[in-house]
Parts: sequence; structure tokens; C-alpha cells
Amino acid sequence: VCTLDLAELKERTNLLNSLAREVPARRRNERAVTLVFPGAVVADVRAFVAAESQCCPFFTFKLDEVDDTMHLTVVTPRGGEAMLGALEAAFHPDGTNLRATFEVVEG
Repeated sequence: VCTLDLAELKERTNLLNSLAREVPARRRNERAVTLVFPGAVVADVRAFVAAESQCCPFFTFKLDEVDDTMHLTVVTPRGGEAMLGALEAAFHPDGTNLRATFEVVEG
């Protein structure tokens, strides 16, 4: 369950939208997703992980620097696959899934 209030959710969405435009590659299996970011956004990726670790402690976050990229792997426990899917969807550059979330939260 997300513990963010509406203001925090909007702030996180802004960060996600910014980062979503930077994901050139992703990999997904049943309980993990790996997102690849260019080195230029490493500080933002680290900020996202720090913030998300506070509100979603059920996820495990792993950061790996590979050449000039940052690989973020997010792992969910069994039963958390839907939440992982929602997180992965949030990293799509069009942000459609996040806008739908706000309509539900704000409506």
C-alpha cells in the first residue's frame, strides 16, 4: 500500500516522469524489473531510490553502475507482482498510467 500523501505523490510523479524519459532499456521477470539509465541522471535515480525505499519498504532496490549507465533493479516479494507492474508502468515515457492514478486519487 502506498503511504504517500497527495503532495508527496505529485512530487514523486514529477521525478518519475523526468526519469521515464531517460530509460533506453528495461528487463522484466516475474518478480523483478531492471531499468537502465544514462549516467547523466545517476543523482536523480539515487534520489528516487532513497525516497521510494521509505514509502515502499517491501521492494528491494539494487543499483549497479555499468560503464556509463546506472542499472536499477527492483525486486518484489511473492504477492507484490501487481505493485511491481505498476512501478514499471510508471516508467513509461507517456506517463499515461500515472495520470490515471491521479484521477483516482484526486477524484
